[in-house]
Order: sequence, then C-alpha cells, then structure tokens
Amino acid sequence: MTSGSAKEQYTLGVRYIRGKGVDKDLAIAEKLLRVAAGQDHTLAMTNLGNVIQHRTTARKEFVEATKWFRATAEKGMAEGQYHLGQSYQHGKGAPHNYASAAEWYGKAAAQELPKAINALALLYRNGLGVEMDFAKAQELYRQAAKKGYSKAQYNLAIMTLKTAVTQSEYLTAAKLPQAAAARNHRAAQYQLAKMYEQGEGVPWDHSRAWMWMKISADNGFKRAKAGLPVLVDKMGRTN
Repeated sequence: MTSGSAKEQYTLGVRYIRGKGVDKDLAIAEKLLRVAAGQDHTLAMTNLGNVIQHRTTARKEFVEATKWFRATAEKGMAEGQYHLGQSYQHGKGAPHNYASAAEWYGKAAAQELPKAINALALLYRNGLGVEMDFAKAQELYRQAAKKGYSKAQYNLAIMTLKTAVTQSEYLTAAKLPQAAAARNHRAAQYQLAKMYEQGEGVPWDHSRAWMWMKISADNGFKRAKAGLPVLVDKMGRTN
C-alpha cells in the first residue's frame, strides 16, 4: 500500500480521508500521506497537517502539523499559508501571534484563496494584528463572497445589516444570507429566518421564517434550536 509514486500515495490517502471508493480510515490516510509528504509532495504535506491536527489535542501533535503547514507555506502554497495563519491566530503549534497570522493570510489572500480572504477580513474587522478597518474588512468579505464562499457571504451580510438604514440597503444585505443559506451555512439559515420573521430586507413571512429556522435547527445550530419553539409560539399567537 505504501509503494508507488508520491502522487499515487497522496491520491489514495485523500480517498481514505473522504471514504471515496474505500472505507474512511484516517489512520491509513495518515500513513499514506506521510509517505508522499516525505517525497516532498506539497498537497500531501498540507493534508497530512490537517489529519494530524484533527485527530489530537496534544501540543506536540499541533507542532508537527504546523511544521507541515510551514513547509508548504514557504513553498508558496496558498493552502499551507492559510493553515499556518490559523496556527498563529489560534496559538496551536505556533506562538499566538495575530500579526503573523495576518501576514500569512495576506499571502494566501493574494492568491485569491477565499477562506484566507475571509480570515484576513475578520482580523481587520476586529483590529487583531492589523489596524482596525471596517471598510477594508467589508471589501475583503465582498471579494470572498463573490467567489461563493458561504462564510464570507454570511459575515458580509451581518456587517451590512448592522449599518443598513434604508430599505434598499436591507434588500442588498438580504441577498447575502440567502446565498449562504442555500450553501447550507447554518448561521446564515438562522439569520435568514430572523429576517423573514421581522421583515428586514425580505417580505414578512412567518412560514418562510419557520422553514429556514427548522433547517438551521436540523443542521445543529443551537440558536435555531432555541428559537424554533419561540417562533412557533409567535406564529400561533399571530394566527
């Protein structure tokens, strides 16, 4: 199983991660990815770091995962740069350092990786490692949202809704959680339910509010689970 080219080892390792054509088995996946990573296969390095990071809470393991992320990041791989930024942002496998996180997110964002653009926007929004800049954050969220990244669509919607004054602004903001909700973003589904419940940017519609609240709750979003019986009670009193 561990014979063959690095590309073959990587491809088979990913199949075991996803359970595609084989039973899902992260232990086998890790073994295969280690072989490929040892042959300098950059995608294998990044995926190996992810497998290690998701199977442990031990500091030593996070340090190893970050080692693989750094190896690919320094080779200019956007995925590795993003994950190295995550290591710095959360202090897992690297010193907690928002400025370093912003630096690596910026490198990945320059290669138009949507999740890196979204992560960098969050730092600008909160002034973490960079000077707080709402306009910059909003523009970055917009860039990632245009690429179909649901988290950015949701984050942009929240920022826009907080500053919306006119009905036109609400209508513009309303399109964003709808797109994210359609991509199964749980928080966006909840937000869309609240918008239908309150008639913000969309027509007041308790039936649609219930539908999206139920979908969000079924997807495990805690606020939707708590909000669903409240909405049902409200619908009963309204009717």
